[in-house]
Amino acid sequence: MSIAKSPEKTQPATIEETSNPNYIIKLSGESVYIDAGKNQGVFEGMEIPVTQPGEEIIHPVTGKMYREPPKEIARLKVVRVEDELCIAQATSPETIPFLKVGQEIDITAAILEARYPLAVLDFYIPTLEEAVYGNYVADVVVQELSRYKTFRLYERERLNAILNEQQLGVSGLVDSQTAAQLGKVIGVRYVLFGRVPVFEARESKSRVPLHGLARVGEIVTGKPMGSGLVSDIEIKQMVAKVKLIGRIVDVETGEILCIYDGEGNAEGEENVQFIHGVFGGMKQDSGSFRDSILGEATERASAILAGKIAQKFNPEINKKKLR
Repeated sequence: MSIAKSPEKTQPATIEETSNPNYIIKLSGESVYIDAGKNQGVFEGMEIPVTQPGEEIIHPVTGKMYREPPKEIARLKVVRVEDELCIAQATSPETIPFLKVGQEIDITAAILEARYPLAVLDFYIPTLEEAVYGNYVADVVVQELSRYKTFRLYERERLNAILNEQQLGVSGLVDSQTAAQLGKVIGVRYVLFGRVPVFEARESKSRVPLHGLARVGEIVTGKPMGSGLVSDIEIKQMVAKVKLIGRIVDVETGEILCIYDGEGNAEGEENVQFIHGVFGGMKQDSGSFRDSILGEATERASAILAGKIAQKFNPEINKKKLR
């Protein structure tokens, strides 16, 4: 299989930050109501630290003012989540008296703390010699994973820069031990690596016999129907199939936590060619279709793989997203 040009690079995902502050809006027994929910990335089971500003310190000689770091006074665990609201409970009941309505909560910090730190390595495609496609597949997988607010994704360009600087550039198939070592170098807890056993596009043809139908009509009716001007039409279809297999390794233990796959198919028209008649030999191309159809299949496979991985780390994710 030949590919005309390299696919366009997908922009790495970034972590969204919550711009507006959030607050405790109600206290009811052991329940703490906070004005942040699923839409802000809050999920059941995550912990939210409650802090107060550090004390001011005045330099005894210069008079310059300093402030201590914020101090954690309580920690809340989310037990229920709605779209714009969550209900939490204090992990230590004795800290409840320190909570009050109107108290500001740093949801952004809590979400970042709760997300699983994950780096995605280039995927290995045994049927292709060009490593750029493995990089492209990894970028697409990162893009799909970023749709779930479950991971703190390591920025891909920074990852590759560090690997090159440390002379740890990954080429070929990676095993769990190598992935764990790379994870320690870049400082993440989890590493996703994988391979692409199926990465193909094939051509299928179909023909519409307009010329033959016109000739039959002329024979049956005895009247001219312009068969000499009508051409059979040959339609070429490209059918692409991509299959990804991803493994996530726990850097601390070296254990493979999960193995999931994702398959994607896509099809479309490559060109229409007139076989004979006054337009015989004329061909209408639809552009660099081979790249685009493989890209579409890759995105579909990546979406399925990302959904399975996200659900592994956050079982609350709706299974309908995986379809």
